Amino acid sequence: MIDEKFVPLVDIPENQDYESYVYLVVFDHDKLMKYYLGYHDGLFDGTYKGSPKTHEKEFRRDLGKYQYKIYCLAIGTHDNMIYKEKEMLDQIKSEGKFNEMYNESTGGGKGLKNYNKSVEQIQDAVENNELETEYVLKEEVHKFKWWQVRFHLVIQQHVIRLRNLIEESDGDWLEENHRGVLVLKDYHGKGKHCRIGSAHTTEAVQPIDQVTHLKVIWIPKELWKKLDESDKKELGQWDNPQDQAPRLPTEEDETSAWIAEACIEKGIEPSHISFRRKLKRQGYSNYQIPPRIKKAEKLLEDLKAFTGSGLKQIDWESAPYSDELQTKIDSFKGIAFVAAAGNPEKMLVRLMSFFLNNPKETRFKIFVNVTHGLGAKRQKDYWDSKGKPWVMGYLDMYKKEFRLSKSGKSQLQIDIEDLEFSMLDPNFVN
Repeated sequence: MIDEKFVPLVDIPENQDYESYVYLVVFDHDKLMKYYLGYHDGLFDGTYKGSPKTHEKEFRRDLGKYQYKIYCLAIGTHDNMIYKEKEMLDQIKSEGKFNEMYNESTGGGKGLKNYNKSVEQIQDAVENNELETEYVLKEEVHKFKWWQVRFHLVIQQHVIRLRNLIEESDGDWLEENHRGVLVLKDYHGKGKHCRIGSAHTTEAVQPIDQVTHLKVIWIPKELWKKLDESDKKELGQWDNPQDQAPRLPTEEDETSAWIAEACIEKGIEPSHISFRRKLKRQGYSNYQIPPRIKKAEKLLEDLKAFTGSGLKQIDWESAPYSDELQTKIDSFKGIAFVAAAGNPEKMLVRLMSFFLNNPKETRFKIFVNVTHGLGAKRQKDYWDSKGKPWVMGYLDMYKKEFRLSKSGKSQLQIDIEDLEFSMLDPNFVN
């Protein structure tokens, strides 16, 4: 039986299926320093009481001198509990109550993952109007190198939508609804800045005569220098919140891709507690968060398939492979086209369209491409196991039904060529 001094404030499973817990020691005395908060790998079984360093002697002495209770505040994985400990200690410090703690620091250390205060510092500074701002010629802002956050560089429909709103209001809409362009100052060297967000707004204002300048929010080096790739993407996603129309919200696939990339970069899993907190700040509801985390788990499987393999996926939509693909298409004597492995239904629709518009053509070829990027390995597996057999079944039917000779013999030739999926990565170091 656990000592009555040990009080669980959360439900602890009977099978003891958890790695770690967060606890709070509370002393019953009148001294200023009366609390100790920490995490511990193991079970909340009434044996562990804490391990401060700077105040260890006083802590041990007070354990023997005063009444106290130890509360279990949370249970879970090691990664989640060390994160939660850090989060709670930082909150205590921000409230000016850290002098009441036996803790010598706000936790963290080597075991802490995906906890970068620089991201939150930038977010807070932007929301509180604490950063330097400047109205810069719109053409100059457009020239700043853009750090791409989205899968798609620019969605023209959204650009037009914004342009209409801005132009019809003679620029007033921009002043009322656009907080500014987030820019990492001197990111690429002195005077060479990097835009994080507002790609569509920056594009939309270029032909509008009523708008000559854009508000720039300068993020200084002391704030951006600690950002890694996934942190910058997190900032970009936060700049496209889910509940603030007419901004273009970040798509589900993009959010899941960011989570998966961050997991690889930080050495954590999508279930890590940090993602729920970060997604909440980006404007996601409790209903929207779970499916994005679930999709990230699937994407992570794909990423891990390449990690350490010495291989990389071939991007047939970019040079020099796009040129090679175009040569393949041009050299085919008949009608050839490229189709995505992940959408076999659309592949057949396109083929039927070519049938209808080319009634005398008998030779067709489909180059099947696995879309480059996250989810590629899963898409390839789907095509190989289900998509391709399904398409081949329909092609066999087409050959029996279309372009028949007078004798009833099929004249239709339809070939499928799977574009090569991967290649040796020349930059791979074992």
